[in-house]
Amino acid sequence: MPCPSAHTLKEELEQASFDATSPTHFSWLGVSMHLKPDEVMRTLSDVANCAPGSSIVFDYCVHRNHLDEQDRAELDLVAASLAAQGKHLHSGFDPQRLEHMLRHYGFREVEHLGPDAPHARYGARLSGIFHMVRATV
Repeated sequence: MPCPSAHTLKEELEQASFDATSPTHFSWLGVSMHLKPDEVMRTLSDVANCAPGSSIVFDYCVHRNHLDEQDRAELDLVAASLAAQGKHLHSGFDPQRLEHMLRHYGFREVEHLGPDAPHARYGARLSGIFHMVRATV
């Protein structure tokens, strides 16, 4: 489980002598669902403020209100399993609202990779409760 940091991504990158003028790719997998929604949005906003051409690939948990009955049951099982390990799901998003927010932050390209997209590309299928996004500034 990710360790909460008192620093934002922007602060961490500044301390690491990050070259903010060069396009950068961020891979942020298996993290967002363990953070609170405002922490996820702050990180995405920091990435959106990077050089044009920068991009991020991340996965997120779909909010239960946007899942069918079978996926809600699966979400409950995943949440219970994680809770037994001392880990928790802290956020879930409406895919359309998430895209709206990404565009609001300044991402010009947003590609949703639903549960079947990785299967077509990599031979693995995501659960319907998790989606992936590739967004480019």
